[in-house]
Amino acid sequence: LMLVQVCIRTLKIPISETLSKLRATPLNFTRFANLYQLQSALLTNAKLKSIPQLYSMPSNSMNAFAIGTDNASAIVFTQAMLNRLDTREIGGVLAHEIAHIKNHDLILMNISNALWRFTHNLCQLAQVLVLLMIPLIFFGILQMSLSSLLFLFFAPFLAILIHLALSRTREFEADRVASELSGDPKGLAMALKKLD
Repeated sequence: LMLVQVCIRTLKIPISETLSKLRATPLNFTRFANLYQLQSALLTNAKLKSIPQLYSMPSNSMNAFAIGTDNASAIVFTQAMLNRLDTREIGGVLAHEIAHIKNHDLILMNISNALWRFTHNLCQLAQVLVLLMIPLIFFGILQMSLSSLLFLFFAPFLAILIHLALSRTREFEADRVASELSGDPKGLAMALKKLD
């Protein structure tokens, strides 16, 4: 029950709150008219329920990400990305982020992150309890198997490895879907090369 509550709380964080913390502002429609036209074409191909809002945030690193859910989402570009990539490359990145929304990756990764945090916190609590029980184990009053102790130690590492593997898989799938949506895999490839 607690795990379900953590997942629901994670999914209910309003987009506006996150955007405010990031100091993100809506992209100027006049200045980025080409990007908005490209978004319209991509959304027609993606058949999304809602239109993701486009934002920029101050940062010197080149990055972009999608936040929210299928029903209400936003795509955020850093200023560095908008300044250093051309329209074709930004279009490839935009297609990639739209692919994440289309594939329901935002919800999936939020749940995966909540599960990892839950596992990590639960194992930390269990490790503290084991430390408190050392005198009982030492005097033979309480017995604990070695496999249980190993599980408590390695479970957080396994959870983060699963989370990272899922993230990597979803990134590759978003690249594939973005290529289909845009019909221009080279634009995304050029952007990824610059990001690398």
